[in-house]
Amino acid sequence: MKYPILLAMSILSLLFGCNPKKTPPKAEEWPRFPETDNPYIKIEPVQLDSGFLARSFFIQQDKQHVYVLGYKKDARRNPDDPSERETSDFRLYAIDTEGRPKRHLNLMRIDRYWGGSFGMLDNQLMIRLGDYFLVLDIAKFTIQEKISVYDKQFFPSKQKVELMTFDEQRDAYQALFDEMLEKCTGCKWLDWTPGGEYLVFVPGPAGKRSAWSPMSYEDELLADLKSRFELISVPLNPQTNNTQDGSEMYISDAGAKIREAEYLSGGTELDYPNYKNRSVLQYEMTLGDKKLHFSTTDKKRHDLRLRFSDNAMLSTADGAAWVTYEGVLYRIESALK
Repeated sequence: MKYPILLAMSILSLLFGCNPKKTPPKAEEWPRFPETDNPYIKIEPVQLDSGFLARSFFIQQDKQHVYVLGYKKDARRNPDDPSERETSDFRLYAIDTEGRPKRHLNLMRIDRYWGGSFGMLDNQLMIRLGDYFLVLDIAKFTIQEKISVYDKQFFPSKQKVELMTFDEQRDAYQALFDEMLEKCTGCKWLDWTPGGEYLVFVPGPAGKRSAWSPMSYEDELLADLKSRFELISVPLNPQTNNTQDGSEMYISDAGAKIREAEYLSGGTELDYPNYKNRSVLQYEMTLGDKKLHFSTTDKKRHDLRLRFSDNAMLSTADGAAWVTYEGVLYRIESALK
């Protein structure tokens, strides 16, 4: 009986990678972010208000401004309704190129997981947050318009949507969606890339615009809607996701470059009832005439990947690069001036 047992143990070892020696030695050679292998590079966190983390950020096209969507990490539930999801306060920050917050604007308190992404549409900077697009007046640093984004759980109704059954919500939204399609003139098919959404966008004067989520994301339905309307999308840095050199990710702009140099999988670690990943991702960055290397890992439940500006820009006009990692916005610059 010992041979079947040994065979089973071997199979488990192959499946779950329980042997830590499988992690290549090179994974330990590059320092863990925010440390790097270049002593002439300075990486500093941008200090938001106490308790706030960065959900997303946006580097303006002129590369003179950085906008950050922050949320308060002490999310709370309604004590009278244990089933209610956690909510957080969201706040918009304007950051100068030196990494100093200059202004902030309180937005709303919503479910902490309800999105939060930036994009330029019709030459207006917008935030997709909760059930709305928030249209920003950058000069006044105010919200000049809230565009409703309707779906099967949020739509115009005389009856309270939250009191409807699932089928009632679906049928009511289907009827409104079909009516919108019949009456809509000049509607657009919006590819909101930063949030991974497709929407039917209904144009109009301020206060009359709206966006509608498809009934489903089935390929046939999306293809039909896309064929009926003109496609619009938010502009992104075109020098991104370049995989000609075999890397998983590549972003380049006038001031900096970054690429995923190597993905090192250590398999998964069997720790019943959870499986812990043990992967390492190694990055190479060029900042001006300097090159630096660092790594991230999902060991001990850390995030594996960095996050970048929602328009895939990497640097500001002063040559500093910007990334977020685990809710913290970092500014990366040469230590030699």
